[in-house]
Parts: sequence; C-alpha cells; structure tokens
Amino acid sequence: MKHDILECMDRGVWYCVETLSSLTGYAQRGTRETCLLLVGEGLLDMETLNEKRRFRLAMTRRASRQPDYTSVPTRAAGPYRPRWTPMRTYDRDVRSHQRLCEEVR
Repeated sequence: MKHDILECMDRGVWYCVETLSSLTGYAQRGTRETCLLLVGEGLLDMETLNEKRRFRLAMTRRASRQPDYTSVPTRAAGPYRPRWTPMRTYDRDVRSHQRLCEEVR
C-alpha cells in the first residue's frame, strides 16, 4: 500500500486523502493511516487546510536519528562458578536396585 501511494504521487503536488484513495483503490481510512505512517518516516509532508489534511512527496529527506550508544560503567566480577551439588550416579542407582532385588528373592 505504501508503494502504491508513493507511485501515484507527483512531486510538489498536494493530494487530499480522497484523491489518493481513488487513485490507489484503497479505503480512505487505510489510505489516511498509511499516509500518516509515511509522514512519520519522512517520505511525505503533511499540511492541514480548512480542517482537511493534504499530503505531498517530501522535497528533502529528513536526517535519520542517530542511535545513542552511551556506555554504562560496569563493575568487574569474577568468573562464573555454578554451585556444586553432588549428582546421583547411575552406579548408586544400580546398586540400590540390586539390593532391592536380592531382598525380594
């Protein structure tokens, strides 16, 4: 939908939502929401005239916001050492099972 709206617009010409929706064939509500998204992305300019929004292709592209990579100081910690817990071994289980079998016999 964004591509269709941008393709049907000429540079420097203001379009109302009704005109854009008739050119693209989409509903007015969807066209309006998509145009507002394109304004947010900096691809369209918006103007309000007599309580009616008009859109046109942006003449200059806005500079994108640079992400802020400020470093946060951290405190050095020792290497990770998981808590040690003795594991129940297979041999221990086998021996207890053998004892149980002997008692049952």
